[in-house]
Amino acid sequence: MKQKHFVIAAAITGIIVLGVALRMIYHYKQQLTTQKEVLAQLKQQQEHYQDSLRTLNRLLEADSLFINQAYDEAFSIYKSLGLDTNFINRRQHRYTISLQRQEAVEKVNNVQNTLDEEKRKYEQAFITQVARLQELQNQRNNASEQLDSLEAALRVQQSSFERALQQQAEQMQKQYSENYGLLQFTTPRGNKVYYLGETKDGVASGKGVGIWDTGSIYEGQWKNNMRHGKGLFRWKDGERYEGEYFQDKRQGLGTYHWTNGSQYTGEWVNDKRHGNGKFTDASKTVYDGDWKDDKFVGNNGGSSNYRVKPANNWR
Repeated sequence: MKQKHFVIAAAITGIIVLGVALRMIYHYKQQLTTQKEVLAQLKQQQEHYQDSLRTLNRLLEADSLFINQAYDEAFSIYKSLGLDTNFINRRQHRYTISLQRQEAVEKVNNVQNTLDEEKRKYEQAFITQVARLQELQNQRNNASEQLDSLEAALRVQQSSFERALQQQAEQMQKQYSENYGLLQFTTPRGNKVYYLGETKDGVASGKGVGIWDTGSIYEGQWKNNMRHGKGLFRWKDGERYEGEYFQDKRQGLGTYHWTNGSQYTGEWVNDKRHGNGKFTDASKTVYDGDWKDDKFVGNNGGSSNYRVKPANNWR
C-alpha cells in the first residue's frame, strides 16, 4: 500500500517537474523569438543609421565643395541625395549671406585695425608733442631767466650809456657853441655865402657847408671864409667839381663833371686844368696827357690842335 502511494507521488512529482520544464522551455523560446525580433530591429536601425551617416558624409562633402565654389560638383551630389532645387538655392543663399557677413566682418576688423593704428600713432604723436611742449616750456623758462638777466644788464648799461651820452652831449654843446656857427659873408667876387659849420675867430674854418646866392653849394674844408682843402662844389646847372682847393681856387688833384657826361680828372693850378690829366667827352673821345692853362697840349709837352669845351662859369 505504501509502495503504491510512493509511486503515485513520484508520478505526480515527475508530471509537475515536466510541466515546469515545458513551461521554462516555452518561456525561453518566447524570449528567444523576442530577442531575434529586437536584433532584427537593431540591425534595421543600424542600417538606417549607416545610410543616414553616408548621406550626412555626402552632404558634408557637397557642402565642402560648395564652400570651395565647386558648385557643379556640389549640385550633382545634392541631386543624388534627392535634395530639391529650393534646398540648393537656400543653401547657396545662406552661403552667400555668410560670405557677405564674413567680408563685412573682415572690413570692420580692417577698419578697426586702421583706427587702432591711427590711435596708436596719435597717442605717440601726442606724447611726443607733450614732451616737446615741456622742453619748450623749460627753454622758455631758461630764456625768461636769461632775458631777466639781460634786461638787468641792459638797464645797467643803459644807465651808464645815458650818463656818458649826457656828458658827451654837454661837451658837444659846449664845443658847438665855441667852434660851430651860422655865418653870412661876401666873396671877393661879390657873391653872398650862407655858411654852416666849424668856425675860428668868427670866420669859416674847418668843415662846413656853404650856399651861394647863385644856388651853388660847396661841402668840404674851409679856411678864412675860403674853400681850402678837399671838397665838393655843385653848380645850379648840375655841373660839379670834386677835389682839392687852395685859397678858394681849384688847385691840386680834382675831377670836373659836365652835364653832357664829359669828365676831366687830373691836375689843377690857379683854378685851371694844368699838368697831367685825362678828358673824356660825351662821345667817349679821350684826351690823355699834358694840359696847360686849361688847354690840352698833348702827351709830349708839344702843342696840339685838340681843344676841349671851355670851362665856363667855373664859379
